[in-house]
Amino acid sequence: MKKWGSFLVRICVFLVIPLGMASTCENCEIFRFEIKIVAGEGTTEPPPGTYDGYHGWENEETIQAIPAEGWHVEKVTKNTGYSESTYENYLPGTAYILWHPGPDELFTIFEVYFAKDESTVVLELLAKPKIEYDQSGLDAPSGGGVVTSDAESLTTIPAGATVIINCNPDSGYQFVRWDIYSKKANGVFEKTDERTAPESTITVYADTKAVAIFKKT
Repeated sequence: MKKWGSFLVRICVFLVIPLGMASTCENCEIFRFEIKIVAGEGTTEPPPGTYDGYHGWENEETIQAIPAEGWHVEKVTKNTGYSESTYENYLPGTAYILWHPGPDELFTIFEVYFAKDESTVVLELLAKPKIEYDQSGLDAPSGGGVVTSDAESLTTIPAGATVIINCNPDSGYQFVRWDIYSKKANGVFEKTDERTAPESTITVYADTKAVAIFKKT
């Protein structure tokens, strides 16, 4: 009887337990994904490579694109073989993608694109007589004073740098204000700030035109 008891226990081990495991994973699928760095310098987490798992579709994967110093994440594309989507990135630092593998995503490729930082901007200093009602500070003729800056070069200013601008009126003129124009994504300069002190501190994130306005005394 002891031999038969031992035999029945073995039957339970080899049949009942596997069947129980199968029943708990009846909604599970095997999926695979690959991470590639296509352009630029940086790494990913998980590192570039191919991964697979046996998960339920409620599983969540976190994919991180980590740029090297002086680089940023431009975009990450996801390709399932029949559709492609792009995650655009506009913020500095690591980009995070939370991915819930769907039943039709058995093999998915993530391609990471790093781009080099735009490290410098251009600052242009202008002196203008007091503008007319229908003129902008950029359209008015030049004159009325001398403008200077503490920047070593107005064409190689690090983006995000702080710069001191100063002006001295010509004889017969009086300083009114600084008009600050910043270059937008469409390439057009728009007025973004005013300063009333002849010596002012500004922070330049994009190409900038600082216009000192003078009036006749």
